[in-house]
Amino acid sequence: MDRRELESKLVEFCKACESANVPVKIEGTSEAYPDASNNSYFVHIKGLDWANNMSCSEMLDMILPILYNSLEKLTIQHIFALNIYNSTDRMNCHYPMTFEEYSVAC
Repeated sequence: MDRRELESKLVEFCKACESANVPVKIEGTSEAYPDASNNSYFVHIKGLDWANNMSCSEMLDMILPILYNSLEKLTIQHIFALNIYNSTDRMNCHYPMTFEEYSVAC
């Protein structure tokens, strides 16, 4: 799965988060193993207002069930890690050296 295909599939995750009153913004993706074929990716997620003052584990408790219910197993297999931070850009589960910005429909 290439990056564009993953990013298009993440739209469903964003919609599911919105429906669950846990809106997120996908800030970007980056390759876990640059230049490898059939790569896996870091997904950089910003939790919006609901995520303020939450720890990493609290945010994951909210996001992971939605992720697993909204994406196909094959798509999830291409996600190496979720880098999550809250709406005030406080890094909770985020590794800055892996970040590459892009635009997605959420």
